[in-house]
Amino acid sequence: MQKKVTCFIYAIFLFCGCACSQVKELPLKALFLEAAVRFITWPAGSDSLKTDSTFRVGVFPDDRIVPHLKQVFSEKKVKNRSVVFQDLDTLNEAVNCNLIVLPEMKPGKLATILSLTRGKPILTVSESPELAKKGVILCIASVNQQISCMINETEASRSNLKISHHLLKKSRVITTQEKTP
Repeated sequence: MQKKVTCFIYAIFLFCGCACSQVKELPLKALFLEAAVRFITWPAGSDSLKTDSTFRVGVFPDDRIVPHLKQVFSEKKVKNRSVVFQDLDTLNEAVNCNLIVLPEMKPGKLATILSLTRGKPILTVSESPELAKKGVILCIASVNQQISCMINETEASRSNLKISHHLLKKSRVITTQEKTP
């Protein structure tokens, strides 16, 4: 099974490298995120995975990638759990999620979300390489008309998220440039 998943992620990297200019990038980024999540392990004792039968993805309703994520994750399971999307109407709802997709936002709002999620088993995801440098764990960006993955390994470690070497090998490792709040 691991071989199939590894082949799948390599195929996505290959496809993204060739076809990003020919195909809209948001569906590709959504596909990549769905594949990448398979290479991330949440801690066994994390409350949200222990007590809930769902995998919660926190989104901001006006984010342009949300419809593509909903399409890709529909009828799929993550870590043997049904995927549920949760609109983040208030920032405090972020702590109830397993994964949060962060659009471009004001620095103060980003700092608040990162301070709420830092050290908790919550995968933060963005399309902006700049946000990865500020503490977002996973960035899926379009660079030179190719989909690229950046991982803030320091923040992933703080959150007790284990990222497979298969994903790390195909990603650019980023370090946090801002001091933690």
